[in-house]
Amino acid sequence: FLGNWHDHLQAAPIGFTRQAGNFEAVDGDAVQGQSDDGANTANGLPNAAHINNANMNTPPDGTPPRMQMYLFVPSTRFLAGNSGDESDVVYHEYTHGLSNRLVVDADGLSTLGDIQAGAMGEAWSDWYAMDYLDNQGLQKDTATVGDVRVGKYVTGGGTIRTEPLDCPVGTTSTACPGTALAGPGGYTYGDYGRISARGVEVHADGEIWGQTLWDLRKLIGSKKAEQLVTRAMELSPSNPSMLDERNSILAADLVADGGKLQKTIWSVFAKRGMGYFAAAVDGDDSQPVEDFSMPPAPNSPRGSLTGKVTDQ
Repeated sequence: FLGNWHDHLQAAPIGFTRQAGNFEAVDGDAVQGQSDDGANTANGLPNAAHINNANMNTPPDGTPPRMQMYLFVPSTRFLAGNSGDESDVVYHEYTHGLSNRLVVDADGLSTLGDIQAGAMGEAWSDWYAMDYLDNQGLQKDTATVGDVRVGKYVTGGGTIRTEPLDCPVGTTSTACPGTALAGPGGYTYGDYGRISARGVEVHADGEIWGQTLWDLRKLIGSKKAEQLVTRAMELSPSNPSMLDERNSILAADLVADGGKLQKTIWSVFAKRGMGYFAAAVDGDDSQPVEDFSMPPAPNSPRGSLTGKVTDQ
């Protein structure tokens, strides 16, 4: 899985190359995969800190990342299994290395924060994994809503998320039940902080971004989406909001194709509540404001506003 994913991310159109900070053994930088991590932390069994999860720590280029793949134990959600045996979970963790090596500061340190940027980190990891599996015919996205399920193996056919990636806005499919606070159907920007009962949570809120990118993939195709989403990471500001990253995708289209997909890209984001008048203070804004507007036409009437600021 690790070798396969290295090669997939390196190939065009993703292009995560050695120069971009990918993980090469020749540089002493190969991913250190630890399958069955923590399996004997409780005298023959894994302790509570080493079950039903996986992670990937990504230091700056030149220092190898560590991927810890835990065991899953039988519960109401999971079957007994090994996260290292499920390709999409491995690919998810590895893709944290992609985003953490591309959205960086001048010292090569990841600038993906804990709120919106962290949520996008989880969503990117889901999206690249499922994009690949669909392209390979291993988990096909058919005309039926609800096919694209992350964690299908360890959940016995379900998903480790609240919804599949292919849940469109407004769907009444039972495969897209939503949550008590966010409601059913595909998620929009206004659902931020409402998907999890705990409030703001990167995996839950990341589903907004993941579903949005799946919509984009459907409209412009997998290869073009892979190109623009990856180039957008390279153009991203530090600790981006979802709106910052929307703008980075628009910028990537300008660089790659002279902006020929601008209207299509805007239509995808507007439908998900990240339209022209949507607002977020920054990547740490846990209460962004959604809007479903397309950009105004060039000949739209304009006005002016004057006044005196009296409140600091």
